[in-house]
Order: sequence, then C-alpha cells, then structure tokens
Amino acid sequence: IITHHPVLFDKMNVINGSTAEGKKIIALIQNGISCISYHTRLDKHEGGVNDSLCNKLGLKKDYSLYNGLVNVCNIEETDFESFCMHVEKSLGIKVRAFNNNGKAKKIALCGGGGKSCIDGAYFEGADTYITGEVDHMALINSAEYGINLILASHYQTEALVLPYLKKVINSKFSDISVHIKELEGLSK
Repeated sequence: IITHHPVLFDKMNVINGSTAEGKKIIALIQNGISCISYHTRLDKHEGGVNDSLCNKLGLKKDYSLYNGLVNVCNIEETDFESFCMHVEKSLGIKVRAFNNNGKAKKIALCGGGGKSCIDGAYFEGADTYITGEVDHMALINSAEYGINLILASHYQTEALVLPYLKKVINSKFSDISVHIKELEGLSK
C-alpha cells in the first residue's frame, strides 16, 4: 500500500486494537502487507502535491520556497472574490475565504496543513495564501499581515496528487495495477 499520509503520524507507546491507528497496524501485520507513506517528500517533489495544486488551479509556478514546500505564482491582478470563485470552480468545492486585502496577484500555496508557511508567504510578498487548513493563530496572523487566506480542505489540496503518483508508478512498473481509493465523506 502506498499512501500520502503515514499510518502513524505521532509516537505510539503501545499498539493495540483500541485505536484507529492500532487497528490499521495490526491489520497490515496480520495480512503481511507493507505500507509506504510519502507525505512531505511528495509535497515537495517536482510534480507532487503543490505542483498538482498549481496545475488544478491553472496557475504557473514561478518558484518555490522551503525546498518546494510552498509554490509562488504571479497572476494578472484580480479582485479576491473573483479569485475565490475560480478556486472553488477549479477544485469543485466550497472554500473558506478570509479577505484581508481585496486583491489577488501574488499567490503562495501549500497543500494540506500549511500554517507554518504563512510567515514565509508574507515575507515573500504574497497577497494571497492557499492551503488546506490552519489553526486559530494562523488566521490571526494572516489578518495582521493583510494576506488573504483561502482554506480549500486538507484532503482536497492533497488528494489531487494521486493521479500523478499513479502515473509515476505505472511508468516504472507497467505490470502492476494501481487503484486510487477515495475516502468517503472527505472528497467534497
């Protein structure tokens, strides 16, 4: 099994069947199944999560920050509300938008949970930051910085890399059947 998010994200002292993570680990072991999770490596990879997000939004990556963890794109200036509608239409979802300056011209984006990169986007001069989710302090910081914030779902901003991953695997191992499993309830 190849995943984006790891089965274990935090340290576990005991593995038992009483937790969701424990149940998954036990099932993998009992069935002799290996699992590899790419997470941040796939976020940063050329063609990976952030490049796939750019492509889905029709944006051209000008450069990256943090070794690929954040993509920066310059677009023709538009009003923030119109840009939000474009993002919603491109991703096929409703986003949470925080209008802190009214325009969209220099876009920074980070799929998944990109709260730790808002400062870098601001210092890079971005007026709009797109990510999946952030915490309360990141909302406050974006408002204080005057940088627009678009929260487009952790799942939606990362799962769009799966067709790329399937293509890479199929190009290397044409005899392997690759199936993408959508998570019910998270896909929209």
